[in-house]
Amino acid sequence: MENYFFNNPNFFRLIFDSTLLFYYFLAFTAIAIALKYIQNTAHIHYNKMILYIVFFKSYFSFIFSLQQMDRLSI
Repeated sequence: MENYFFNNPNFFRLIFDSTLLFYYFLAFTAIAIALKYIQNTAHIHYNKMILYIVFFKSYFSFIFSLQQMDRLSI
């Protein structure tokens, strides 16, 4: 089970799937908006917490979507 994704021939096809690219775009847009929001406010620590929540939520949703698409391709 080690390096499962990289040994899977569908891995790189999954990375460049149009649905996943759309999710990449949404995640990076959310992170960019959060960064801009942090720059424009004085409540730095509170907004850093919001940024971390947005980042980890998008990261884990990306991992979950990879697993779902891998399940569908079997």
